[in-house]
Amino acid sequence: MREFDRIFNQIYDSTYRATLIYVTAKCHNTEDIADILQETYTELYTVICRRGADYIKDTGAFVRKIAKSKVYRHYSFFERIRNNMSINEIEDVFSEDGFDLENAVIDKLTVEEVDRHIFSKPQITQKIFCMYFSLDMTISEIAKALDVKESYVKNKLYRTLGELREMEDLK
Repeated sequence: MREFDRIFNQIYDSTYRATLIYVTAKCHNTEDIADILQETYTELYTVICRRGADYIKDTGAFVRKIAKSKVYRHYSFFERIRNNMSINEIEDVFSEDGFDLENAVIDKLTVEEVDRHIFSKPQITQKIFCMYFSLDMTISEIAKALDVKESYVKNKLYRTLGELREMEDLK
């Protein structure tokens, strides 16, 4: 393994979870999280290859700075697209992949039904579900990351879970 790859893997392993939480909290749309993370770590790898590991003093702060920049650029790019393209053209270019909840909230519902319901919710609810079920974050950790009260997180989470249970009962 090349030295650059080893260093990158160490930084990636030590910063990924915090970066994922940061990007999830700052994204306007949960569907953008994977793209922004990929762009962040691609830039990190480029910096390591070009400037070396000694260029980076505080790896956590450095990766967070890249992620912040990528979030900003991503949304400014989409604003420019939105102003110059119709909604149908945008949908043709950027298709939806769906929200992957490996541990389905309700056994009888298919992942697609859960996805459809979660994606019909406001972005804050989507973020809460992503952080709670995909990142295994606690309610207090989610509240802190999103800068909201714990009662707000509980309300969004439990209300949506109740709606999913009602959907199951209608089957």
